[in-house]
Parts: sequence; C-alpha cells; structure tokens
Amino acid sequence: METSYGIAVMALLFILILIAFKWRRKIIQDTIKEFSEKPYSYTLVIHGEDENAVADKIIVNAGPALSAFTKEDFNPGSFTVTVREGDKSENRKVTNAYPCDIDGNATEVDAEEGQPATHFALELESKAGSSLEHPFVQQATPSKEKGSGAEMQCKNKENYDYSISHKKLPEAVILCNDWWWKSEESV
Repeated sequence: METSYGIAVMALLFILILIAFKWRRKIIQDTIKEFSEKPYSYTLVIHGEDENAVADKIIVNAGPALSAFTKEDFNPGSFTVTVREGDKSENRKVTNAYPCDIDGNATEVDAEEGQPATHFALELESKAGSSLEHPFVQQATPSKEKGSGAEMQCKNKENYDYSISHKKLPEAVILCNDWWWKSEESV
C-alpha cells in the first residue's frame, strides 16, 4: 500500500514539474512577443528631460514596403505626420527623412549583404507653444513634501499617438512600438 502511494505521489510530482516547465516556456515566449518590435510600427525618439522633452524623431518599421522606395521618395515633404492627443491633433513638419537601421542610424536603401532596409527615420521640427509634441505632462497635484514643483509623467499612450503616411506605404503607420530616450552623451 505504501509503495503504490509513493509511486502515485511521485507521478503527480513529475506531472506538476512538466506543467511548470511548459508554463514557464509559455511565459518567456509571451514576454519576448510583447517586448519585441512589432511589424509595421513606429518608435518615438525623445530628447531632453521633463517639460523640455520633445518627440523630435520617429523610427518607422515599414518592413517590405520600404523596398518600393527610391531616394527621391525620402523627400521630407512627401511624408505626413499627425500627432493626436485625445480629440486634439496637428500635423508635424518633417525636416529630414532617410532609410535607417533599427536604432535610427542612416543606411542606404539597398543595404550590404543583400538585406534591404526595413526602417526609415523622420526628423521632426519643434515649434514653440505646441503641447502635442511634448510626451510629458505635469501632474495635477504637486508633491508638497519634496518642496519642488510638480512632477512630470508620461502621457497616456492610449490617447497620445502618431500617424505616419506616405503615398508608397499601403496604409498609415499607427502602431506605437516603443518610446525611446536619446541621451545627450550618445548624440
């Protein structure tokens, strides 16, 4: 009786260990999927800190659609960039456009090793007085304990987004992949 009870407990433990390993693998795969770059999306590049921070560059993952682009298609005026926050929106002026790698470093349209570029970067003009180009807002209630002014917080990504259009893109790129701070040391 004791032997059969021990075998049953060991079989149950073995099954639980197998389930735990499969569950762990699924969690790892889901995490990688969640944080990896999404196809046909953009990454917002932000310079500065607090109320001086400005979204002045966008890196777009256009995937295979970029293979139809020529050097002439990177004319800054041929791109339409619209920023929206809630029910307010405005167009941002593109000052420079070029094919790039995933980190926004300029490349050629036809990169080495037969791998065509899949990303392009758009540098955006910053204008004084525009609250939509700033990805941060001051909290409504300043912290009185710290003695300093109001703290900054990111705008809600559900209500603050960009739309990037070009005649050679099959549709506007509206999926935000990530926000990325460019430190002054790496400029």
